[in-house]
Amino acid sequence: MLKHVMYMLVLVVCMAGQAQGNQFCPDKSKIQTGTGYFQYQASGVLWQGPKVEPGEFIHAFSGAVFAPQKGDDRRSGLVEKCVYTNQRDELVVLRPCLSDVASSMSLADSLHWERENTSFDQLVYLCKENQPGNCAFNVKDNRR
Repeated sequence: MLKHVMYMLVLVVCMAGQAQGNQFCPDKSKIQTGTGYFQYQASGVLWQGPKVEPGEFIHAFSGAVFAPQKGDDRRSGLVEKCVYTNQRDELVVLRPCLSDVASSMSLADSLHWERENTSFDQLVYLCKENQPGNCAFNVKDNRR
């Protein structure tokens, strides 16, 4: 009985650790405009967008772009941008600024990231979803 309880405890801790590791593009409700720019900060990453016009707000999440550091390696690279639309259906792009704490990103296991070639034959992964949680990635923490 004690073995079974210990096994379950280890399983729960492992699952919680994996869930905490996944990051997502900022939820539209968490993006702040107080500095005059769209921005959000979490886990050593500052997401910075364009200057905010009076009355402007984020209406919806559109997707994200991940660029591998080499080839098609999903384990090392950068989520280059998270894409949203504002209330006028204009694109609003938030780009990450990594701090000393975060050095790179990797894609979480997800069927929502699709390979695609862009200009100059650069391979990227696109996530064209309307829910940021479907575009999961991990931030490499330099403190670990």
